[in-house]
Amino acid sequence: MCDVLVMGAGPAGLFAASELARRGVPVRIVERELEPHRQVRASSIQARTIEILEAIGIHEAVLERGERMVATVGYDESLNEIYRKPFHYANTSYQHITVLPQWTTEELLVEECARHGVTVERGITATVIEVDITHAVVTLEHGDGTIEHVRPTYLLDATGAHSQGRKAMHESLEGGTYRGTFAVADCVLETTLPRDSLSQITGSGTVFLFIPLPNDRWLVTVELEDGETELLDEHLADLVFERSGRSTRVLETGWRSVFHAHHRMAGHLGDGRHFLLGDAGHLSSPCGGEGLNAALHDSFDIAWKLDLVMRGRAYPSLLDTYMVERSIADEHVVQVSDLAHNASMAVARDPSSAGAPTDEVVVAAAVNARFMLDVDYSPSPLVLADETDALPRAGHRLRDWNLLGTTDHVLLVFGDVHSGQSLDDFAHRWGGLVEVRHEHPIAAEVAGMTGPGLLLVRPDGHVAARRLGTTEADFSALDSHLQQFLIPAPTQTA
Repeated sequence: MCDVLVMGAGPAGLFAASELARRGVPVRIVERELEPHRQVRASSIQARTIEILEAIGIHEAVLERGERMVATVGYDESLNEIYRKPFHYANTSYQHITVLPQWTTEELLVEECARHGVTVERGITATVIEVDITHAVVTLEHGDGTIEHVRPTYLLDATGAHSQGRKAMHESLEGGTYRGTFAVADCVLETTLPRDSLSQITGSGTVFLFIPLPNDRWLVTVELEDGETELLDEHLADLVFERSGRSTRVLETGWRSVFHAHHRMAGHLGDGRHFLLGDAGHLSSPCGGEGLNAALHDSFDIAWKLDLVMRGRAYPSLLDTYMVERSIADEHVVQVSDLAHNASMAVARDPSSAGAPTDEVVVAAAVNARFMLDVDYSPSPLVLADETDALPRAGHRLRDWNLLGTTDHVLLVFGDVHSGQSLDDFAHRWGGLVEVRHEHPIAAEVAGMTGPGLLLVRPDGHVAARRLGTTEADFSALDSHLQQFLIPAPTQTA
């Protein structure tokens, strides 16, 4: 028996395990591979993810170890700049993409797990997965041939695109595969390309991207010719040299991989006790740089909800909102990455298609989407319909929420409270679930509050509800909303 079993020690599984353990939920994490990998793989960490990491206090190591990209820049084959798309329009303090090899991200998350008493159990493969009314039933095969049968209360499947757990749920990744074969390589270059930007060399008809990695390395992505199935070091060196106006040389090549890009999602991301995280539930083009981030966001979402349910402070139906909300967010990721993929392909063939940024509102919207700051959970049952058109609307992310320094619900109070007794009763009733704050770092204009009112912020920084007053009726409305999924503190009797 165990409370939560996490299958897969990639970013999604590690973050889910560390977050559950940080919140005090007993968790076990198993991984098929015997040793951690040292592959770059997914390397872009978006601003929304840094905000989440800051909220739980582990963002500094990522920022210290990573490179920062502040723009996307396009060049012709003589390395003349033909367009620049800066990121400073992003509605966040983190107006850059942080670049960190996936193995480093996983290393940091393994350390975070260890801080909370969780060790990855390696060389263990799930061979049979079933779910009954009260538990999941999983057969684990150890590397030495030992067979173990476990019955976790909940199962988190982070085993990737070929997930056996997804197949056990009778789910498949619906969607498609992009035309073309792509290769990616971790290189040392001699180049004049800037290390603060994502660079694309255009005009050759094929995708050619350069992303700066820590330790003066680069991640080079190239679209292969039809029929090619691998990228030899010599071929990569020739491509880089010739298509950069003979100004960039490959000095060293490390890890490399050949891949196809996909846009796919499972129809359902869970069934009540078994939940799909990351690539097990959705795949997006790496051109968007959002796949790893979406996986971490999946983990963050299910962790705070599982914590409340397992502490007896939320109804099990709260877990159903994981499927609702993450389907909204992950589908948005697939769509944004699809736009980025098609734009990159179009620019490769016709540099003039990139255009120059003009309308700042349009540019800002594109950057906020890329940085994963614009997810809208308003259709979710966890969001109370907003009374106004003020921004951020209920369901939107609240800028600067990470400065609150908590991952619990928070009630932000603006202005004077009409009834002190109503506030005291609310704080007592929701003690241990909702922090009530009169003083906080969120400015009224950032919160869209023009007068006295209440803003209920969820553990993930999205606005759960807004009230334009502080009367007994306003507190009653919040009470009614919270009671749909949270369980208030027991009434104290004399």
